[in-house]
Amino acid sequence: MNHPHGPFVPNVHDDNKIYSLVIDLMNPANRDLALLELSKKREQYDNLALVLWHSFGIAVVVCFCAP
Repeated sequence: MNHPHGPFVPNVHDDNKIYSLVIDLMNPANRDLALLELSKKREQYDNLALVLWHSFGIAVVVCFCAP
């Protein structure tokens, strides 16, 4: 992916932030904020779809909570 400052390479801190947001999806009180933050990071984090897909229970939570 081309970025103005060179290719984006996620680091461990970025991975941990993504995983934390994915875990927050399981908590109804944190879900809206987690979805918002994940949506902002979708262009920067190439593996986000895979992380969401392979996270236990997340697909069900997202599908049943969609308006």
